Amino acid sequence: MGFMHMGLRIAALLVVGFLAWPSGALACSCEQQPNELHEALRSAREKAAAIFVGRVAAIEPVYQSPDSKRLRLHRVTFEDIEVLKGKVAPRQVVTTYRPDGIACGYLFEVGVEYLVYARADEPSGLETSMCSRTQPARRASVEIDSLRIGAPPLRPVALRRKRVSCTECDVFSVAPALVCGGAERCDSSGVREAAKALHEGRPFWALERRHGHGEIKAYGVALDGRMFELVQQPYFGAEEDCMQRVLRRWCERLSVEPDPQGWRPAVTCVGPASEEFVCDETTTRRSSWGPVESMLGARCDWDRADAPFCSLDEEPASSDPGGQATSPGLLCVPFMGPPRHRCWLVPDVAITPPDKADP
Repeated sequence: MGFMHMGLRIAALLVVGFLAWPSGALACSCEQQPNELHEALRSAREKAAAIFVGRVAAIEPVYQSPDSKRLRLHRVTFEDIEVLKGKVAPRQVVTTYRPDGIACGYLFEVGVEYLVYARADEPSGLETSMCSRTQPARRASVEIDSLRIGAPPLRPVALRRKRVSCTECDVFSVAPALVCGGAERCDSSGVREAAKALHEGRPFWALERRHGHGEIKAYGVALDGRMFELVQQPYFGAEEDCMQRVLRRWCERLSVEPDPQGWRPAVTCVGPASEEFVCDETTTRRSSWGPVESMLGARCDWDRADAPFCSLDEEPASSDPGGQATSPGLLCVPFMGPPRHRCWLVPDVAITPPDKADP
């Protein structure tokens, strides 16, 4: 996949998030974190009033008023707690703002165990957000072990990146082809514009808001007047680039249910025809691992102590194959286009990894 096409995809994905927000809302904005592993962990530990591992026992929604449908906060109750810093009750309540991407709230699930970084918040006690290092415990074993023993994890000294290419496949290219044919510009419609076009039977396409990262849906009316639904999988759930596929269903009609909080509506394909694959990036996917590189060209976001997201220079940082240390190191795969890569820590990057290595 060419850099230009990947750049367009990134821009389109940013637009998805922007269009999904209610009118007049501001996006969540987090403070820039250190891009060095030990500094990122030290800073997070110093800022937290309490750090613990616990399982979510209950989540209580708190609304803006008794008769309001607008969610303001979640009160999350944790149990089976292991305290790593501060004072934490055996059954601890932590508040977080509504998890909608605007107020920076963290989306917890009942029954799941988390590593929680919490700040003191009067009068509610402890508070956390998506801007903290809070994350599912199953993804944080290296960080939890580091907190237990009071010593930072090993820094990576080298990296290897995977080169990947494929023919692009996503709803941002498939939907315009259905609606506008070969027209150069064919943007998605906003909520009101889409509703009007659907009522009038005019060609259009729009995005349906989806919870989670497993897929994204688009719907609309094609040039020939047929209504359709497109599903792109696995969307943000992909481990790396060139793993996307798009399915299409023709619909007898589209049923649109407005969202009470002002988000994009839920759309149902009524009387659907059989699903059919429009395209699949894995069928044209090609990949290979590059040489060992130094860490000089890597700028990493250490949300996970063993699996950062890193921006890598297009040209590999030079290294001496005979003198470059290789243990421990990072294996990096392209994610949502260059220069962004998803990386994970391995004992030695000199060992060529299998093609399906899993972060």
